[in-house]
Amino acid sequence: MPAIHPKIFLSSTYIDLRNVRAEIIRWLTGTFGASLIVMETSGSDAAPPNVMSIRRVRQCDIFVGIYGHRYGTIDANSGKSITELELDEARSGQSAGVITDLLLYMIDPASAWLSEFADSSNEAQIGRSRFTQKLHQHTFTTCRTETELLFSIVRDIYRSVAQRFYSERRVLRTYNPPSPRAVHRPVGMEFLTSGDANHLIGREEAVHDAIIQLQHESVVLLLGESGIGKTSLIHAGIIPEAAALRWRPVYTRPFGMPCTDVVDQIESSVFVDGIRHTPILQTVAELLSALGDGHFLLIIDQFEDVLNSISSENLEELLSGLSALRELSEPRLHILISYRADLEGRLGTLWQRVSGSPRGLARVYIGGLSVNNFWDQLRG
Repeated sequence: MPAIHPKIFLSSTYIDLRNVRAEIIRWLTGTFGASLIVMETSGSDAAPPNVMSIRRVRQCDIFVGIYGHRYGTIDANSGKSITELELDEARSGQSAGVITDLLLYMIDPASAWLSEFADSSNEAQIGRSRFTQKLHQHTFTTCRTETELLFSIVRDIYRSVAQRFYSERRVLRTYNPPSPRAVHRPVGMEFLTSGDANHLIGREEAVHDAIIQLQHESVVLLLGESGIGKTSLIHAGIIPEAAALRWRPVYTRPFGMPCTDVVDQIESSVFVDGIRHTPILQTVAELLSALGDGHFLLIIDQFEDVLNSISSENLEELLSGLSALRELSEPRLHILISYRADLEGRLGTLWQRVSGSPRGLARVYIGGLSVNNFWDQLRG
């Protein structure tokens, strides 16, 4: 049965949060395929803004409220801002069981971000004080920057969607790791497969380091020079080790349409019903839901493919998805990205965007084997 796309109402003042709203709308529609109820798409309506707004709150499954330094436009009849009226209606809707989740976010009052938009009138300050008291009757998240706000919203909606809006778990393909195979001739420049785990020599430390990193970090990079054996390490070392931990490994490459290609490979590899072309967060949410308590290891090999992407928008979608998945810190999700070390200069800025930090992401480097080390391993 297809996933039920949630209807999300986005409530906030507009003048100060206009740009933020645009970014949130882009993420929620692109990442989740969500149906948004927002003023930007309200069209013409004969009802006054407060009536129209209240009416539309009742249509949502998830109410997202974002509150900054500004109280907002005050309705003459009630003496409340439209934003406050929307929250009142959302609280009533949740109490009646119509709205499943109230996801509320407040910009830290001590933060200078958007403080220039603060209301100064006495009426607005009184209203804001009353509104803040209402807000403290609920759980809300405090954010200091646009990045914190965006990630918090994506994280919380992901969890809500995963828990409530997939009416039926998708059926997983049975995962059977390849049986060990005998090697009758030199492999040469071909990579080892998962069936060649017994023939991966001298990489035990690298495999161990990668697994340990993956257990502690959401996203881990695997770097090595071209031809050093990264793909062999993944197939003959990391995948068998992950399977031994009862993780579900999925091997992908980004090719020319990075996000589409990765998502399609995940879906064709793990789901009986095949490819649905869903956004990456939805695909991961469905997979984790189907796995129950199980872990998912997403491997993206030869990430340097993205440098030849035929769609910058598709690459941006993948980076945004990876950034959100890293921020979510779901303990059952592990992501390993492998690429050539000599392209670090061109790819390094992407990791800063995914991590939200100049230091980038956790890394495992693999180098060549010395002759002595190789023979010692072979004799052992």
